[in-house]
Amino acid sequence: MADDQGRIDHVDREKTCPFLLRVFTNEGDHHRPENFGRGKTPTDELRVYTWLDCTLKELSSLIGEVNPDLREKGTIFSFATVFPDRRLRGVYRMKEIGTIISGRRGTDDTKTLKSQKFQIGDYISVAISLRARHR
Repeated sequence: MADDQGRIDHVDREKTCPFLLRVFTNEGDHHRPENFGRGKTPTDELRVYTWLDCTLKELSSLIGEVNPDLREKGTIFSFATVFPDRRLRGVYRMKEIGTIISGRRGTDDTKTLKSQKFQIGDYISVAISLRARHR
């Protein structure tokens, strides 16, 4: 349901059809915006069906289901949206939207795609860091 400002607080997942979210993961850094557009995308793609109320924590869990090694405590997931520049045809921009650390609660856990102005058709880039371990 949307409130009077267009924010989605909750999606009835039983009645609302999910959309295809294309997620691109990379160890260390995000993919560069130049890697998107003109019919090309990075090769390490994960396709997920989800809703606009999906949280960054939920996305990190879905990535961990595909690669169980990433569920280890201390794994850092840095999320960014990748979207077309409305002024320059074929050019993509990137905006960092939050960070999740596996096994820890954080302020970005409850950020939703919609709250970060994600639009259906945008991509998600996830930079994954295995080297930083928190005690």
